[in-house]
Amino acid sequence: GNGQVDLDAPIYQGLFDPAVRHSGAIMIGATDGVSLDPAWFTNNGQRVDLNGWGFNVTTLAYGDLQGDPTFPEAQWYTAQFNGTSSATPVVTGAVVSLTGMVRQRHGMDLDARLARDLLRLTGTPTNGPALIGPRPDLVAAYALADTGIGEISGLVSDQTTGLPLANVLVSVSGGGSSVLTQSDGTWRLPLLVGPVELLFSQFAYEDGSLIGTITPGGSALAN
Repeated sequence: GNGQVDLDAPIYQGLFDPAVRHSGAIMIGATDGVSLDPAWFTNNGQRVDLNGWGFNVTTLAYGDLQGDPTFPEAQWYTAQFNGTSSATPVVTGAVVSLTGMVRQRHGMDLDARLARDLLRLTGTPTNGPALIGPRPDLVAAYALADTGIGEISGLVSDQTTGLPLANVLVSVSGGGSSVLTQSDGTWRLPLLVGPVELLFSQFAYEDGSLIGTITPGGSALAN
């Protein structure tokens, strides 16, 4: 958002506090171009996860970089794409690249939350008090992913009938990643390494929990 809004302001009554609610979406702020200073127009606050360039990004259209009228408009380029509209694709590219490298290396897919956590933990901090998250450092994020993530998966079934249960919420205790079981009762979560407590809940069933450990590059089973 380009509204120069502090999402932590009292008027929002904590609705953008990640500890209160979190959609799972990655929210992006913008810097003043290549610098690590927040752009004057960027929204900010603890809910903003990461940032990208907010000025002078090269992309398609407009024609100030390449706009020869003898070329089709689809071949025009600009070097002056600005705003959080330019910052967001920069971060998107980092997320997609990181996901592809992890898939190739470990055979697992990152969810949005783990991709965000890896990039936040390894990113370059910005200057000043306005919170717009760090700038992605793809090399550092991949290095952490190579040794610092694993996967846990399992099957949820009815204890009486033995039939698989769909749409059971599997979530990390204390807030974090969550997933619904598939139609065959299976589920999977990519997570940072270390101990984890998982909670299982569905209407008309008693809640359950499970404690496990995520190992680097490993795939733990929890049935």
